[in-house]
Amino acid sequence: MEVSISSSANIFTSEWMPAPASLDQGVALYAIGDVHGRLDLLRGLVDYLQGHVFVADGLERRLVMLGDYVDRGPSGVAVLCYLSCLKLEGVELVTLKGNHEEYLGAFLSADDIGARFTQLWLVNGGRQTLAELGIDDNDLADLDLDAVRQLAKARMPAPALAFLSGLEPYLRIGPYLFVHAGVEPDVPFTDAAEGLTTIREPFLRAWGWIHDFVVVHGHTICGPDVLPHRVAVDSGAWFTGILTCVELREDRLRFIAATFDHDLSKLDRVPYRQVPAHSAWSLASGRGVAEASPTRL
Repeated sequence: MEVSISSSANIFTSEWMPAPASLDQGVALYAIGDVHGRLDLLRGLVDYLQGHVFVADGLERRLVMLGDYVDRGPSGVAVLCYLSCLKLEGVELVTLKGNHEEYLGAFLSADDIGARFTQLWLVNGGRQTLAELGIDDNDLADLDLDAVRQLAKARMPAPALAFLSGLEPYLRIGPYLFVHAGVEPDVPFTDAAEGLTTIREPFLRAWGWIHDFVVVHGHTICGPDVLPHRVAVDSGAWFTGILTCVELREDRLRFIAATFDHDLSKLDRVPYRQVPAHSAWSLASGRGVAEASPTRL
């Protein structure tokens, strides 16, 4: 699938601020929140990281994609193809699974998925993914469910299918756990942990927190946000038009945001965001407004 997408986004960076955990010297970690079909923003953000952040300074770097690449936005399948072939010099790319990849995978492969599941997926962004594959509402009305599934699978590019099958559930590095949604706050974490792609509460408020790690997550649109037990990166790119990355270095962090707007005022649309300590944004690249509103995280 070849898609021509402009990557000339405005890039804003926050000031550095204290991180809730400390990494070893020489390690730099990055995480990008839910893309949801906004390939234009993703390309703009990655282009900036490659040209201005991933520089040859001897650091061990990992970039973690936190899942939810498809649905809601216009180019989710193209995002899968883009990430499937993305090579970053000197940077290890790790791609995690989100609940929307689970939905898409189940729709394409499970024989017992019924009309109720399909309708739930469609109203939660699946319709946009099918439209990208050339399947519209008329097809959904005229074809039976199995025919729609077979058509979608036939039109899904091979790199996208391979990418879906290779996603990881989580990544643990030092004091940080990277996962799509979160973890049960009062249940010991294991490889068989439930809710990694779906949990909200009680994780978000950390009721009964027992873990020795800080969670870096997407899924709930409450980013950019920093609390003692978690760092939220999902800024709702599909409806705010702002895609966010966090950079973690030693005992500090900062956020990097891509948008085609001239400021970050649409962060005010983020419903669950808790504004932490003051940190001004500045224009790093593009034609935005350096003293953009809001000037806080």
